[in-house]
Amino acid sequence: MKMYGCDVHKKYSMFAWIDDKVASGPYFRVSNEFKEYLRSIPESSVIALKTMGNWYWMVDEIERAGHKPGAGQCYQGQGDNGEGQ
Repeated sequence: MKMYGCDVHKKYSMFAWIDDKVASGPYFRVSNEFKEYLRSIPESSVIALKTMGNWYWMVDEIERAGHKPGAGQCYQGQGDNGEGQ
């Protein structure tokens, strides 16, 4: 089973995958108009996110494409360590 990851940036996102045999695929730099790329991933794939700031739109796009957003690092703002401090 492949698991996907996405590092979201302001103008582009980096996608990568790893499988249950710990083999990893290449990284893909995709503009943030990435609906076509999401359609190329097998349906119902889990895609973990690493983002800063406003990432809710990315979750919406992943769900619209028939995938499941997974747990990743989603920061609310610079300096947020995930503990609200």
